[in-house]
Amino acid sequence: MATTFAMIDAAGATLASGGTLEGYVPASPDRRIVEAYNNGDGSMVSAVSYGVVEDTATVIVDGTRATIESVALAYMRAFEQARESVGNRAAPVVYVLYGQDSAPSGRWRSRILGGSVEYDQTILESWPRGKARLTLRFRREFFWEAETEVGPLTIVGVSAGVNRCRVTNGPYGINYVTVPAAQLSAGSLKTPLRIEMQYTYATSGSEPRGIYVISNTWTRDAGDVVNGLEAELPINGGRGTPGYGSADVFDSTCSGGWRRTSPTITTTWAPAFGVTLDTAFLEIAKGGLYDIIARFPTNLTSGQWLKAQLRLGSQVLWESSPIQHDGDELQSLGTFRFPATALLPDVAGSMVLVIMARTASGTSTLSLDYVQFIPTDGKLNVYLAGGPMAFDNYLHLDQARGLHYTTNAAGQADLAQVRVIGSLFVWPGRSAQVSFLWESDWVGGLRSSVPQQWFDVRMFYRPRKASW
Repeated sequence: MATTFAMIDAAGATLASGGTLEGYVPASPDRRIVEAYNNGDGSMVSAVSYGVVEDTATVIVDGTRATIESVALAYMRAFEQARESVGNRAAPVVYVLYGQDSAPSGRWRSRILGGSVEYDQTILESWPRGKARLTLRFRREFFWEAETEVGPLTIVGVSAGVNRCRVTNGPYGINYVTVPAAQLSAGSLKTPLRIEMQYTYATSGSEPRGIYVISNTWTRDAGDVVNGLEAELPINGGRGTPGYGSADVFDSTCSGGWRRTSPTITTTWAPAFGVTLDTAFLEIAKGGLYDIIARFPTNLTSGQWLKAQLRLGSQVLWESSPIQHDGDELQSLGTFRFPATALLPDVAGSMVLVIMARTASGTSTLSLDYVQFIPTDGKLNVYLAGGPMAFDNYLHLDQARGLHYTTNAAGQADLAQVRVIGSLFVWPGRSAQVSFLWESDWVGGLRSSVPQQWFDVRMFYRPRKASW
């Protein structure tokens, strides 16, 4: 069976090859502790990563002196280009392509960070005979990725065509897609998704500009993902806690068709809303660090103050720092790490996320649509700095290559900047749920979040592994 060994660019074009591969055994990466942090429950957790790998390969080149020099120079140039690409994004990335079979499914690539070419010590003797041994020493990233991207993946959700699903805004049922485990069967390491999102909601006004893309962490399967909790009472399909808030109001502009109103808010801190966190929810969320995002669809003013509390009965287990409502519909209420251990059965139905509110002066009221829990270790915060999405345009999120951009329906790229913070990975052999939430420009520079809008989504990925 043929063995492939070459230096290639990102498009797969060969930069250096030639000769006969005499010996190459890809090294396995070493794990190392890169940081330690508090787990939120008194324990310390070490974050472990892999280091850069140093490899050695030997190649026998037969031919004239000019042929030998040509092959050696090609490898040298590839290594120099790789070294330049580390600090210069304009320089094309270089990969080593290796596999025991000539089919693309059997070949994998790893990014090279630099290297050198050494001639055999007996070169003066071997060259006249038309033969030379080249020793290639190079540094590369710790992982290998498949030569060929897989996709579009067969994802599960509201179908919008072949391998394409529609997601609406907000947590009510269809703001996520599921990637079945069978679609993620290759490789051994976590790997980033490439996500293609087309904005096909034709009604103009309040187009998306700030977007959350959210995934479950590797310890949780797709059916166990913490998503969003509707604020209305259970009788109306929500998770609102009786005794908190004032009344449920039917509202077709809200996720799930309802919103919960608050009692009159005064200058004194008091509970405005509550959503129940039952045992099943807490078992899923345990150990996770989550941003708590709430949507307030009406009565938006900058004179209201908000904070979140986690309560067990009358006991306050955690409280966020107060924030002043800035008029945007989506408000971040803080970041909370749920307990890492399973909770006792007697807390079932007794733990409540309470939203406290007060005014700077006078009185007011609020409405709450839902609370969304966003895992900090599985999210992308996307901001379209050049302006909101236009109808039929595409947003491309290519984490593996660090490329984030928009295109129009004809495929022409928009040079406006797309800013992305965070990371989102899928794990081999595990299904993944990917959720979406976004907000839009609004009158006066304030942002709304319209549940009726939608994107059509496709997903791709390259499997990764640490060693052969």
